[in-house]
Amino acid sequence: MPLSTELPVGDLYEVVGNFRLNGDGPPTTGRMGLARLQEILLNSTSLVGARLVDIETRLASRITTLEGLAGIPGGANLSQKVDDLNIRVGNAETAVGSLASDSATLRGTRYFGRPAKDLRAWTARHDLPAKDAPPLTTGGVYTITTNGPGGSALCITGNGYASSIAKIPIDDGEIIELTFKQARRTDNTGANAAANNVPVNDVGCYRADGSFITTVPLPATALLKADLVRSVTYRVSLTAALSQASLPAGTREICPVVGERGATGAMEFYAVERNSQSLTSAPEMTDAIASEDRLFIFDDSAKLIKKYTFAQLEAYLAPPRLYQFEIRGVVVSNESSVVLSADDLRRDVIEIQAASQCQLAVRWGGGAASFVDGGSWIQSSDWLNHNGGQGSCSIAVRAKEGDGPTVPFSTTLIIRVNRTVNVPPNALTKGDIVLGRMKDPMDPRYAAIIKKEVDDSVAIGDFPKWPLWCLINSSKENVRVNIGNPTGRLFTFREGTSGTPIQINPYVNLVGNGQDQNIDTTYMPAEVGWLDASHALAARAGSTAVGGANPQIASNLINVQPNRTTTDHGFSSGSQTDRTSALGTQGKWVGLSRISTGSFRTFIDEAFSAEFVRANPAVVPRTIKLMSGAGVAGNSDYSAAPFAGAFAGPGVTDAEFIRQVQRVKRIEAVGALIASGA
Repeated sequence: MPLSTELPVGDLYEVVGNFRLNGDGPPTTGRMGLARLQEILLNSTSLVGARLVDIETRLASRITTLEGLAGIPGGANLSQKVDDLNIRVGNAETAVGSLASDSATLRGTRYFGRPAKDLRAWTARHDLPAKDAPPLTTGGVYTITTNGPGGSALCITGNGYASSIAKIPIDDGEIIELTFKQARRTDNTGANAAANNVPVNDVGCYRADGSFITTVPLPATALLKADLVRSVTYRVSLTAALSQASLPAGTREICPVVGERGATGAMEFYAVERNSQSLTSAPEMTDAIASEDRLFIFDDSAKLIKKYTFAQLEAYLAPPRLYQFEIRGVVVSNESSVVLSADDLRRDVIEIQAASQCQLAVRWGGGAASFVDGGSWIQSSDWLNHNGGQGSCSIAVRAKEGDGPTVPFSTTLIIRVNRTVNVPPNALTKGDIVLGRMKDPMDPRYAAIIKKEVDDSVAIGDFPKWPLWCLINSSKENVRVNIGNPTGRLFTFREGTSGTPIQINPYVNLVGNGQDQNIDTTYMPAEVGWLDASHALAARAGSTAVGGANPQIASNLINVQPNRTTTDHGFSSGSQTDRTSALGTQGKWVGLSRISTGSFRTFIDEAFSAEFVRANPAVVPRTIKLMSGAGVAGNSDYSAAPFAGAFAGPGVTDAEFIRQVQRVKRIEAVGALIASGA
C-alpha cells in the first residue's frame, strides 16, 4: 500500500511504524482511528506511557513532601488548614491589641527616672492625666545626648518641659524625696540670662482621679555649663513644714517636671530618682561624733536628727525674750522706698498699718515693691502681720486699686517690730536704699559688698562726691539704678535698631554693638555738680578690647576714652583730647579730675598718671552718656569695647579719686568671684 503524503482530516491517520497490525505480520502501513492511536501510545509498555508513569510518581512524592513541610499530615485538606491558620492569626492579633493596652497602662503606672533610657515613659504634656499623656519623642527641642558630663541624657534646647507619665502617689504620712541629676549643656545669653540659667525643677500636682492641678517650683539656683553635673535632693510632703514645695489642697499624686526656660540655652537631664520615707522615721545621721561639746537630738517636729552646740541648745530650749519697738512717721509714696533694713536680731511677725485708706505693696528681702510684678504682698491700710524674716522691706502705696504709678499719693506708716535685744532697730542706711531700688535678685555676696561700700563712703563723707555711679549687677534692670542717687531717675538703655539688645555678662560687663547702642543716664552735668572748672569722671572698659576715639562716659567735650589704642587712653577736659601711655594697662579704671581753671589731672586705677595744662571747657547742658559720646546730635562715637562701669561728680582731690577707684574695685572683685562660679 503506497504511503500517503497527507493525513486526512477525520479521525483516521496513515501511520508508518515499527508495529504489527492485528498483532501479526511484518511492519506495514495502515490506517487507524484516534482512540486506537492513543491506546497504543499511552500503554505503559510504550516509551511514552512509561515516561508519563515516571512523571506521575515523581510529582506524587514531591506533593507529599511539601504537605509534610506545611504541617498537613497525610495530605489533609489544604483549605481547612488555611482556615485554621486564619483563626490562629486572629487570636494573635487579639493578643497584640491586649499587649498594646497593657503597654499604655504600664507607662501610666511604672515610674522610670532616667528619661534617656526609656523616653516612652516621659511626656511633654505634664498638664494631662497619665492615661492621656502622649509619650515623649525626639524632635524639636528634645534630643538624646550621650557625650555630656553625666552620660546619656534627655536634652532640652530652648523652651520646653518634660515630666514622667507615671504619677507618684503621696500619702498624708510620708515624705517623697526627688533627686534631680542634671547639667547645663549651653549657657543662656542675652536678656534675662541670669534667670534663664536657673533650671526648671518643679513638682506637678494631681488629684486622686489623676487630673492636673498645677505645678509648684522647687528652690532651684542658677546652673552653668562650667558647673558640670549637679545632684540636688528635694523633700516633698503634704505636711507643709516638711516640704520644700507648697503643694495645693487636693494633691494626691505628684511627678517631677524638668525643663529649660531660656531661648538660647540647653539643659541635660540624666535622672530624677525618687525615694519615700515615713514621717515616723528619721534619716541616718551622717555626722561623725566629734571631740567637741555638741549634742545630737531627734527633732520630732521635723523628723530629723539635729546637731546642737550647747549655746544653740540653750537658745532652742529657752528662746530669748523679745522686745517690741514701734516706728512712726515713715512716709511712703507710689514710688517704692525701703522702710526697714535687714536686721539679724529681728524675730516674730512685723505689723504694718497705713494712716490713710489705701493699698500697700510690700516686698521683703530686697528689690523694689510693685503692684504688678508679682513679687510683692498687696495689703489694705489695716493692720497686717508679716513674717518677713530678717530681710529688708520696701513699700509702695496707691490710693485705690487700679491707680498707676503716675497717680501721686503718699501716706505715713506705723511699723511694729520685735527684736531679741532691748535696742531700737538701726536706722535705714544709704546702702539699704540702694538695694531696695534694685528689682531683680542678686547674689547675697554682691548685695553685701554694695551695702558695705556705700555705707562706708557715707561714713567718711565720700558719697556726696559721686552723684552718678554705675556698676554691673546681676541684670540690666539693676544696672539702671544710679548707686550715687538711688531715689533718683533710672538710667535708660538705648538698644538701637539691630534687634539684638545690649548683652550683659552678669557682674562683669555690658557689650554693645558699637553702632547705635548706649546708656543715657538722663542726668545733666549740673545735676552731678559739674562746673567749667570743677568736674571728675571715670570709666572702665571691661576687657583689653580697643575702643578707639569713642568715649565710655561723656558729655560734649568732657569725656574719657579707655583703651583708645593698645598703647594709650584718651582724656578730654577742654579743647582737645590728651593721651596718656597705657602700655600694659588695658582694662583699667581711667579718669580725670579738674579742680582749677588751668589744668586737670588723670588717673589709671589707683595711681596718678599725668597732669595736662588746658583751659577749662564750657559745660554744655547735654545728658551724660555711657558707652558713647554725647555730641551736638545727642549721641555719637559709640564704643564697641565692653563697658564695666563709670562714676562722675564735681572735681575732687587725688586721695578722694583714688578711694573711689579702690571702692569700686573691691565691689568688682566680689562680682568676678560670683561670675567664676565660686
